[in-house]
Amino acid sequence: MRTNVGEVLPLLRRATLSDANPVWQCRQSLRDSHAIQNLQAGENLESHFEWFTRAISDPKRLVLIIENNDVWIGYLRFDPMDTTIGYRVSIALIVDARGTGIGEAALRQGCSQAEKEGFAPLFADISVDNQASCRVFEKCSFEISESIVPLGRFLRFVRHTQKEPLGASVYQHSRRKISMASFEIDGRKIGPDQPPYVIAEISANHNGDIATAIELVKAAKAAGASAVKLQTYRPDTITIDCDSELFRIKGGLWDGRTLFDLYGEAFTPWDWHETLFTEARKLEITIFSSPFDKTAVDLLEELNAPAYKVASFEAVDLPLIKYIASKGKPMIISTGMANDEEIAEAVTAAREGGCTQLALLHCVSGYPAPAHDYNLRTVSDMIARFGTVVGLSDHTLDNATAVTSVALGVSIIEKHFTLNRNGGGPDDSFSLEPNELKNLCVSAHTAWDALGKIDYGQKSSEQSNTLFRRSLFVVEDIAKGAKITDANVRSIRPGYGLAPKYHDEILGQSATRDLKRGEPLTWEDITKR
Repeated sequence: MRTNVGEVLPLLRRATLSDANPVWQCRQSLRDSHAIQNLQAGENLESHFEWFTRAISDPKRLVLIIENNDVWIGYLRFDPMDTTIGYRVSIALIVDARGTGIGEAALRQGCSQAEKEGFAPLFADISVDNQASCRVFEKCSFEISESIVPLGRFLRFVRHTQKEPLGASVYQHSRRKISMASFEIDGRKIGPDQPPYVIAEISANHNGDIATAIELVKAAKAAGASAVKLQTYRPDTITIDCDSELFRIKGGLWDGRTLFDLYGEAFTPWDWHETLFTEARKLEITIFSSPFDKTAVDLLEELNAPAYKVASFEAVDLPLIKYIASKGKPMIISTGMANDEEIAEAVTAAREGGCTQLALLHCVSGYPAPAHDYNLRTVSDMIARFGTVVGLSDHTLDNATAVTSVALGVSIIEKHFTLNRNGGGPDDSFSLEPNELKNLCVSAHTAWDALGKIDYGQKSSEQSNTLFRRSLFVVEDIAKGAKITDANVRSIRPGYGLAPKYHDEILGQSATRDLKRGEPLTWEDITKR
């Protein structure tokens, strides 16, 4: 039996590498059908996997997975046209989902989302023998454009953009409706259905003193942070000692210093790492680091680091990303200064290297960065575009930007952390102090908790306030058999009588008993016409 399309709202999400096999199985099931998108000659599982890996990382393509009641049922593809400006859309469903109305609902939602992301105009090439698909596309605002070769056996449809009805969107306003790859660090699940994961970035704020570094770990734990993070490099592993102008910083906090000089002051000595990892584990706070070369990765592997962070400046170092990914640990990549193509390349490198748990941090690499540079609406687009958990690496001077980002889907918040903003270290001046970090942890959790779910029902905190709602009450004594009028029944507080919407309906009806002033009016008190 066909489902009413108006009652169907499948969930669409960006495809991830884990979808490669179900997409392959779905395509195989269409081998002999009149499907819009069919298998290519000579295609096998290996070539499919190569194509799929490229497709989900290509910013010029869009692959959306269709789910219904948490069940994988198909996919949508949006591919660049070969001979004209625009994108070809195709849809494929598992056998059990065909003819249910889900395909039409998913196509309508997917096309709307694709157009919002700039995939327009949309075309579809459909076999003339596939009349069912032709009808579905026509219902989704596609019209026949022209017949195409070979043999005129296909019809080209073009979609005319229109506003979608309220609710026809890939993304639901409940955090529990957003779907993306799973992500977990040190046993702590991270994602939109979990409170924000707050990372306290120690960076150079130990100011060369291991006792200060230990105090930072303790203070981060006391403030409620989920993790502390180090930076693992030496000056000679991140740059060279060179006095050339090319190696000298111009402007900002570190104006005039050479890179080697700055990193010589800022680095965390490698022989501190084991002590800091041990201290953090005693305190039961997760600790990991950003490695800046392969030797740093090897050191952190010896310490059994539970995850790795790739700094924004290293997001273009694809060989380093692949090496980190080869360790099989969760990875977080900051995206400061990276454009969408460079982010896609980093994501591809991580996946090709073997990473199965990947998160991206929206970031502005300014120290400090003004809030208006953050353009937080990018967060929602990143979730859609890259199909990963998305977080925020926040370099603003307060917590407003970070807390706001939670409402847009951020699952991770990273902030630089210091014991004293006036400590004089390279990163102190744009870092949070302990009370500010505590406030961030509390406020971010509150923001996440406030998102809740779509719920129009009465809330527990409202139940005692029923008294203050209006309802229909007897305001003058009414004898049995007397008529109900505006003079003897009114809409007033409290809310224990009939709802005011029944006012016109009860006028002129007769009282079934003597009614006293101050009684709530009920249906039992009046005759029914």
